[in-house]
Amino acid sequence: MRVVSAIEMARVEALAYLDGISDEMYMQNAGLGIFQILTKLIREKKLPNKITIIAGKGNNAGDGYVVAKSLLEKGYDVKIFQLFPIDEASKLLKLQYDNFIKKNGKVTFVKNVDDIVFENENENEKEKNTFILDAILGTGFKGALSGFLLDAVNKINEKSKELNLKILSIDIPSGLNGNTGIVDPTAIRSDITIYLGLAKLGFFINDGPNYIGNLVYVDFGLDEKYKKLAKIELEYMDKINLKNLLPKIDRKRHKYEAGFVIGIAGSEGMYGAAKLSSLAALRSGCGIVKMITQKAVPSAFYELVNFVIDFENIEEILALISKADSVFIGPGLGRDKKVEDFLFKILPKINKKTILDADALFHLANNLKMILPKDSVLTPHKNEMKRLLRIEKPITDEKLFEKTKKFSVEKNVGIVLKGYPTIIFHPKKDPITNNDVIYKNYVMLAAAVNETDCLTTRASVDNYEITDPDTGNPVLIDGAGLNQSGYVKGTPTAIITNNQIIQSTDGASIQFNWNLDKHKFMVGMSIDDASAEYRNSQRLGFFTANREAYLDPDSAHPQFLAAFDPLENSNFSGTNTTKSIYFSET
Repeated sequence: MRVVSAIEMARVEALAYLDGISDEMYMQNAGLGIFQILTKLIREKKLPNKITIIAGKGNNAGDGYVVAKSLLEKGYDVKIFQLFPIDEASKLLKLQYDNFIKKNGKVTFVKNVDDIVFENENENEKEKNTFILDAILGTGFKGALSGFLLDAVNKINEKSKELNLKILSIDIPSGLNGNTGIVDPTAIRSDITIYLGLAKLGFFINDGPNYIGNLVYVDFGLDEKYKKLAKIELEYMDKINLKNLLPKIDRKRHKYEAGFVIGIAGSEGMYGAAKLSSLAALRSGCGIVKMITQKAVPSAFYELVNFVIDFENIEEILALISKADSVFIGPGLGRDKKVEDFLFKILPKINKKTILDADALFHLANNLKMILPKDSVLTPHKNEMKRLLRIEKPITDEKLFEKTKKFSVEKNVGIVLKGYPTIIFHPKKDPITNNDVIYKNYVMLAAAVNETDCLTTRASVDNYEITDPDTGNPVLIDGAGLNQSGYVKGTPTAIITNNQIIQSTDGASIQFNWNLDKHKFMVGMSIDDASAEYRNSQRLGFFTANREAYLDPDSAHPQFLAAFDPLENSNFSGTNTTKSIYFSET
């Protein structure tokens, strides 16, 4: 899916209007598409049929009234809070407002935020609202929220969290700048953004990713010829695109046909990065991984084949690389001058697909004259990319992406710019984003897997060229799409473990004693039932500044909510019965 700026989207829509296309028809199509998504969610989740719509005064609100009218006609309970007088509304909004009123729809005109009510104290849980539909501001908004609008947005966000109401935004969360992705000071925190026609650049940069939730597409009827006239900022990969690019696996293949990867990584005190890198490559499907280090990797897992070779022996290392399909270099490699000299000498001689990460990027930034292997892929996070670009001052995401694209072209390399979201740059194609909402990973990891970036290596193994999805190259796309970590951005995560051990013993015994003149006899019997039950469960948690763990699912991104369900493991229970008979004489 193509990504454009909000300004560019408005421009191509205007071209359609000049050709006589009806803006009213576009609004009807958009509203009906949103209606279908909303009702499908309610049916699938078996939710109450009560919806609250918050409307502004532009065409975004007009879309909301089309949705409201359709809901009303299907018997849904619809409540609209109109934030502005209708005489201030756009022409199309007035038309849709009239259509809604003709259907006996009810509208509450809001004079202050206290008029916006999402719950009734007399209602039971099943009768409460299910969704809030945000139809306040559209993609034309820019600047800062203030006064009444700011109060309204804050109340919507607070009440949605307090009452567990899901927010759906039409085209863009109200308050988010569709061009820059900046919010000032806040915006609607959507669970789902139903974007119309083309995704907007502001979703993916600066503050945008924290407000959009999941992205859902609605086609409102804009002809493809107009979309092709738009200046594309990014390509947006969704799960359908990604699935179509995954390779078919031959079940009969042996390990070398599954891919042979060489890793050059690890150094004193940093062998964990080397081990994680190798394990990531293996788990992504590689048949064999061989790791080259200058000293033996301590406590290596048995699957890791470790070659200890001094970096002075370049020809010996190249001989091993010549047998591989791809190479990754950098995780935990170390930052001393010897490593930089080694990279300067060996990189021009490598003729395999090569992934450069971590310390390899550090040395490359020190010496940009290094000659890189053909079709190399660099996997920096934003700070590493800034170092490669020699940027020391603060820079916006837009500027960083612009400079990263230029670097990709000048160096003829692919770049997987890690972050939220990951942006993939190709020297001859439009950048691609794979917003990690799409790649759902419900396993929470203690550290981000994409510190190792070896799933990109796995994609390289399958001999894909670096090209765009239309021509079938997933080397960057699949690698980045699958390589998503499970951490909550900016928040230290904890695994909260709950252990329960219950032990009990039931028993009975009987004993007979005889005391004679010179002897004492004792005969007895006992039965004991000892039972034990052990339960262990783990949940995701967060750390406070004092390193105290706590649970707060609402603070996590929706894609990670499954991690808050307790995961039970190593549970067991059992009973042991002991019977004994004894006799004694004294």
